[in-house]
Amino acid sequence: MLSYFSVNNYKNFPDTLTMRFDDIGKYHFNSECITQGHVTKMLVYGCNGTGKTNLGYALKNIQGIFNGQKEAGARLPNADSSSDLITFSYGFRFEDTLVEYEYVLDGDQNIVSEDFSLNGDCICRVSQGKILQMDKERLGIPTLNLEMYEAGSVDAADRIPLIRWIAVNSSLPSASPILQVKKFAEGIKYIKISDRVLPYDSLNEKSAQRIGKLDAQKLQEFLSLMGFDCELGAHEEPDGKMQLYFEYATPIKFYQTASSGVRSLTELFWCLKDITENTSLLYLDEFDAYLHFEMSELLFGYMKENYPDIQIVFTTHNTELFSNKLSRPDAIQILSRNHRMTPLYKATERELREGHNLEKMYRSGEFQKYE
Repeated sequence: MLSYFSVNNYKNFPDTLTMRFDDIGKYHFNSECITQGHVTKMLVYGCNGTGKTNLGYALKNIQGIFNGQKEAGARLPNADSSSDLITFSYGFRFEDTLVEYEYVLDGDQNIVSEDFSLNGDCICRVSQGKILQMDKERLGIPTLNLEMYEAGSVDAADRIPLIRWIAVNSSLPSASPILQVKKFAEGIKYIKISDRVLPYDSLNEKSAQRIGKLDAQKLQEFLSLMGFDCELGAHEEPDGKMQLYFEYATPIKFYQTASSGVRSLTELFWCLKDITENTSLLYLDEFDAYLHFEMSELLFGYMKENYPDIQIVFTTHNTELFSNKLSRPDAIQILSRNHRMTPLYKATERELREGHNLEKMYRSGEFQKYE
């Protein structure tokens, strides 16, 4: 489970931004938001431009450490910074062990340094391809020849993270902290629904035809749970392909007539088909885009009920979700304009209780100092 994450000098985060999942208050309601002393259903609020999307990309950067893929797009270091170095820090709790992994990338996303710690003890440290500290026994690699790594790490562009090199070149025990971190990293999923909802004319053939007869029924059930009752069916087109329809007296093509909100839910339904037992963390950016507030509440409740063991981060602008009815003050975080994350119960001098109307307090400026 992820205990904390921080990033420094990344995109619009010039300093260190830290989000903690182990900062738990003394609340006894909506306990399904908390698992083993960690927030597993976190709502993140922030004004436009505070970096909610960038936070999601930064959080899943660790996947590139293990799969060798670099983040596509714009420059990663903060544009106002004189440094090209970006620092990523992760803290994981696996049973009674705190595993901490920190690495630094340069402006070309080449690995610069790595630190790997167990319960506060650094057992692996590497810089510029040179191993400075290594406890091979605690890493589970007592016989691995690390000279081979150093020999191949002379040039920065050819250098790969030592953690990945060890995972590839050794037979690690299943309880290995490196394998545990690797498994968690590979299980991170990022979804931004608003980027996936396209006008009908822009939908490609695959998008319009991907739902077959069986999925049509499942989609109908999912939409019904979200408060949208309809009857769906899959009809065969003259070219032999299946197309999704609303089942009226005269069937109507689903994608041609569905609202943005219904298409948003449909995209999420499709994305959730990829959620498996191997999914460790799901970052749902603008998860309720285009949705009425009641649908947003139903969707939030659905995710809590159906994915209890997955850490989920929801970013939203919907203040209706700012509620003790759905969440709790230690599971709601504010991402401020000055790039700080603060749990709600630490964003006020008041002692927040279950009876407080959090949305009313938010709109009245109670937490404005931390926005």
